[in-house]
Amino acid sequence: ITYNIKKFLLNILRDLKAMKEIKVSAAIIINKGKILCVQRGVNKFEYISNKFEFPGGKIEEGEQPSDTVIREIHEELGLDQINFISRLGSIDIWFKDKYHFRGQIIHKYIHYFLFETAVDSELIIPVGIEGGETIRGVAWVPANELLRRSSYKDMIGIIKKGLRLCSSLS
Repeated sequence: ITYNIKKFLLNILRDLKAMKEIKVSAAIIINKGKILCVQRGVNKFEYISNKFEFPGGKIEEGEQPSDTVIREIHEELGLDQINFISRLGSIDIWFKDKYHFRGQIIHKYIHYFLFETAVDSELIIPVGIEGGETIRGVAWVPANELLRRSSYKDMIGIIKKGLRLCSSLS
């Protein structure tokens, strides 16, 4: 092996050893034909500031992904009356972080689920969440606008599957 290839391979191995793995769960929540989107507040990492996304959070040790999303929805939004409809799939992404972990390789595994809320469910939006995260706002987005409003292109397949299932509920 030439010196440059060997150096390249050693750098990859070093990066993989230092890799950070993050596992999260998120939910597409439907209520009367609209989907719940949560807007993050201002964050020290500009790339996630004010973005709309689906509610969810990090999976705790020993916790099942579906349990994580139920816990997070209760903690962040006060929703207790949510009914599981389906597992939508997962997204497995790798990237070199520029902001939080300063160049570290990140392996992020995101589980998605579809839930439905009771028609009379009320959201309780907290001022702040542990760890400094804040929710700036929420929006009940008409299902037919969801793809256009998505901030993340890698979620399109998950969103399409969720929308197909939502349309079968009507």
